[in-house]
Amino acid sequence: MITTFPVGQCAGFAAVRVAAAKRKDRSKMRNGLGAWAAIGAALLVAVLGAAAARAQDPENCLSCHRFRGLARLDAETDEIRLFFCDAEYYAHRQGAHSRLRCTDCHEREEVRQVPHKVRTKVDCTRSCHISPAAPGLALEFSHQGVADSLALSVHAPEKLDALEFDPPPLREGQSRCLYCHDEPSFGFERGVPEGFRDHSGGTRCDTCHRETLPLEISYFANHVAARMRPAQSVRRLAQVCGTCHSNPDINEQIGRHDAVGSYLHSFHGKASLLGSHDTATCMDCHSSPGSNQHLMLSPQDEMSPVNAEMLPNTCRTTSCHPGYPPEMSSAAVHLDLDSSDYPLEFLVAAAFILLTAVTMTVFFAVVILELINAVVRRRTPEDVRFERLVRALRTHPEGRRLLQRMTVHERVQHWALVVSFALLVLTGMPIKFADTDWALAVVRFFGELQNARLVHRSAGVFIIAVFLYHIGYLVVRGVRKLRAERRAGRRASLLGLAAAHPMMLRPRDIVEFGHLFLYLLGLRRERPAFGRYGFHEKFEYWAVFWGMPVMGLSGLALWGMPWISENISGRVINFAYIVHSDEAYLAFIYISAVHLFSVVFSPTVFPLSPGTITGQAPVADLVERHRGFIEELAERLGIPHPPEDPQHKRERRSIRVSSIARRVYAGAAAAACSFVAFISLRFLIVLLFSHQAAPVEIVGIPTRLDADTFLQDVSALPVANGGKREEMRGPLAHYHRIPQWFQPDTGNTCATAGCHSPLPHTKRIEVRAFLNMHSTFVDC
Repeated sequence: MITTFPVGQCAGFAAVRVAAAKRKDRSKMRNGLGAWAAIGAALLVAVLGAAAARAQDPENCLSCHRFRGLARLDAETDEIRLFFCDAEYYAHRQGAHSRLRCTDCHEREEVRQVPHKVRTKVDCTRSCHISPAAPGLALEFSHQGVADSLALSVHAPEKLDALEFDPPPLREGQSRCLYCHDEPSFGFERGVPEGFRDHSGGTRCDTCHRETLPLEISYFANHVAARMRPAQSVRRLAQVCGTCHSNPDINEQIGRHDAVGSYLHSFHGKASLLGSHDTATCMDCHSSPGSNQHLMLSPQDEMSPVNAEMLPNTCRTTSCHPGYPPEMSSAAVHLDLDSSDYPLEFLVAAAFILLTAVTMTVFFAVVILELINAVVRRRTPEDVRFERLVRALRTHPEGRRLLQRMTVHERVQHWALVVSFALLVLTGMPIKFADTDWALAVVRFFGELQNARLVHRSAGVFIIAVFLYHIGYLVVRGVRKLRAERRAGRRASLLGLAAAHPMMLRPRDIVEFGHLFLYLLGLRRERPAFGRYGFHEKFEYWAVFWGMPVMGLSGLALWGMPWISENISGRVINFAYIVHSDEAYLAFIYISAVHLFSVVFSPTVFPLSPGTITGQAPVADLVERHRGFIEELAERLGIPHPPEDPQHKRERRSIRVSSIARRVYAGAAAAACSFVAFISLRFLIVLLFSHQAAPVEIVGIPTRLDADTFLQDVSALPVANGGKREEMRGPLAHYHRIPQWFQPDTGNTCATAGCHSPLPHTKRIEVRAFLNMHSTFVDC
């Protein structure tokens, strides 16, 4: 059955369906007035949405052709014909063709019918790319200007022919232009169709590819305006360049690293992976704005935009960093950790990676051994006696005060650090791991990357303020204590009081930490009796005094890049980027694994240590980690050790069930911590000893377009008609190569937009499109 309909009618069906969906969602409102208001709002949104859709696609072709996988296999040529058109190409006016209607190229009467019965091939020379065969028209179409530019660039034909791909991305006879372009005119066996060949002279394409402006100002002004922005998104441009520059074999032949990988691991690349459409692309730097982008010169060429002398001007265009100092260009865009290209940066990165690896290896080992000890260790009468001693101390007014871990003031500071650190992690870690799906999801939670950066900087300023406040708090307390000591007639100084502070590290703490290791390994019978604060608590406290200046100064340097570049050096940005990123990773892993174990996941405090809220730690935690402090307080307050309880055996029976549960929990936590330790340390080792490669989604583009590639992807989908796959058929059609990594979205529950919206389809729309049920309309 062939259906004809007025162009644009499908949007009306879509508007009605959207309104119905909105009306259904609002059916549970409390009163009828609210329901009618919701229906009215839904209708308004639907009408406006339909109007916006018509504005960018007045013929409503994208209601069908916007789905990836809409394709057929041509049985005569054994080639894939893909009918997909990228909606973003038209929505953002990317490229000159995005300003054309579909019927400017396709015969209107033929595409009005659904399914289309196209018999007339598209003739690009009839109105746009005019040929000399058209009488009375002098303008011609030619690629000679592009060929002249390519001959002078680093992508000259002889250089491309010298590259050895395995497997080759092009079939025999296909044009080299397919390395970067997907247009159909380059896919013919002869290279370029007859209507486009053997023409020279001034052409309409010279508007973009040459400097001379033709006489038809109004037409060419729009044409140039369309070409001033790239016709492809940042990610797709990276995919195009990655065909060669992320290929290990090609990089070995030309003696370069993975340029796309190092770009995507810089801020510009990470911003593009996180959804930014305004960040610099490969073409923004390697091709001058508005110039012939086929004329891509080597960095050694003095006319190249990335030449050392030209780079400051390239970075400071009005679309990138206007007004920035020229020294900013010395910051590396392709910051690949290589000891030969960036020796100092490599040493700094290696030092931080080794620092993180050593620190986390030690503390991961302690946490895992502590959890294993919780599984195998049995409760002893000594534990029971100390538990009763702690309870006796808490009944003593002075004892309860001295057992307090943090004052109210300190607890408020602690939670201020918790909130600011959590915000910094949520907005900072996605940038470090920008090639992951969860990173993009987190950024989208904040709306866009710019919002996440604003939250990150605000949280950074807040945590610096909290740190400075804590220093002031220590000074004020020290001065008050100094005055009290002097009023009591005792000689004292601020330095002496600081040395006597319970958080001060002493040689004894290091010795006790070594004894703890021996005890956890089974080489020592008794656990060391730590005082008020153990080694790991003091280490965490003083780590803040290391991490805050390092993170704060490097973050401020990245934020104040213009001032740093002008007054110090742009290369400082390289070090700030490395230091900020690696120190953030160290802080994140330590807090997530070690500190949270102490206050959340340890069996003695799970699910949360009350010391962070009330200031009083659990009895079991004090007995296990601070026995020395308990004995010291008992002796100081004159509280004797309670005698051994004859009911201990009875108590052991009553707590057997809880003990088993605690052992199971500790074993599971030990396994989880071991997995986290392996992943974290492996990441550091790979980062240090390997080059940064492009993400799989960038390099995973098809190396060859043929029927086998398409059928291999389709084979993973359900088979219709009792297990017999029908041969896909259809006319010669559109352009754009099918991406090998395409996977249909099986979670998409929306019905087909437009003309078929009322039909009750059982399969998802992407599955139908990929299997060509949608394009053949057999069931309909």
